Amino acid sequence: MLTIFGYSIFLILLYFVAFLFILVNTFLHYRRKNFQKPITESLPKVSILVAARDEEENIIRCLEALNELSYPKNKIEILIGNDDSTDNTVKLVDQFIKNKPHFAFYDIKIKLGKAKGKANVLAHLAQISTADFLFVTDADIAVPKDWIQNLLPHFTPEIAIVSGSTYVEGKTLFEKLQSLDWMFFSGILNSFANAGIPCTAVGNNMVVRKSAYVEIGGFENMDFSITEDFKLFDVLRKAGFGWKNILTSDTLNISRPVANFDLLIKQRKRWITGAMELPWIWKVLFIILGFYTPSLLAVALFSPKLGMILWFVKLFLEGFYMGIIAARMKRTENVGSYLWYQVYSLVMPILYFYYLLRRDVNEWKGRMYA
Repeated sequence: MLTIFGYSIFLILLYFVAFLFILVNTFLHYRRKNFQKPITESLPKVSILVAARDEEENIIRCLEALNELSYPKNKIEILIGNDDSTDNTVKLVDQFIKNKPHFAFYDIKIKLGKAKGKANVLAHLAQISTADFLFVTDADIAVPKDWIQNLLPHFTPEIAIVSGSTYVEGKTLFEKLQSLDWMFFSGILNSFANAGIPCTAVGNNMVVRKSAYVEIGGFENMDFSITEDFKLFDVLRKAGFGWKNILTSDTLNISRPVANFDLLIKQRKRWITGAMELPWIWKVLFIILGFYTPSLLAVALFSPKLGMILWFVKLFLEGFYMGIIAARMKRTENVGSYLWYQVYSLVMPILYFYYLLRRDVNEWKGRMYA
């Protein structure tokens, strides 16, 4: 029994070391700068790529935000690809883009190389693009008005991919828990990026230099991954290109929350499956974060007082960290939601493990994946 206590204390100490590392790189390495460029004819041409599959509830919100972008219309092309939708997505897009020459809609039917699903749609749109930079977002996203101007200046000659952050906007407790989850991991991603440790780009908020994308052969020449954003990031990085992750309110995309628990589990299982391709340091981090609460419960069995102290320390550290991330995003979260998030973060890893073993949830938007 003492061995269990010792292992638990060791895992808790690992958690504190990892979390202090995250806090230091969140707090000290962050530099807030106002990256603004005047709107002039010398700005590069950009393409915005959106793959849409059964998005009738979200697509108009997405298109309205893209239409309100402040970037010069003669320097922008918005390319939407239909990924075999079975609802009213096609009809809604066709109606919206009438008399808007900077929008174009394509019904994607042909498979390019190794690409499948969303990656295949993006591969087609990238080939159609005539721009210098490829902005990628999703159909359930609303982008900020100055999104393009605030991401482009982060490119230097060696940088090939720049990724912003995303926030889930919610009203119910279930939706607010998703908001906190996105905040938590967006902050970790940015913290590790500040330390020079690569992970991934955020697939609904990223920009790729077109010349670098062409050089690596595009999605059609990559081995298929259900997390196509990570695959693109990884191939570019291994090809020697630079990368950058940004966490600021003016580059923050706003996502709709997942509607119900079943969809949430399917979404997260897809992410976890893709995360198997991540570098070893990220897998170790997820294990450390996931085992903290079970370790804390084991310690509390031996010493309830020590368990309570360690729980309050975790509550304070994570609360301080989440406060920094919320301030960076210019978002507010209430204490009640944060306390419920502690329960959520205890239960969800257990459910993830259970659902990883179930093949009947290997489905996302009507498609099965391995």
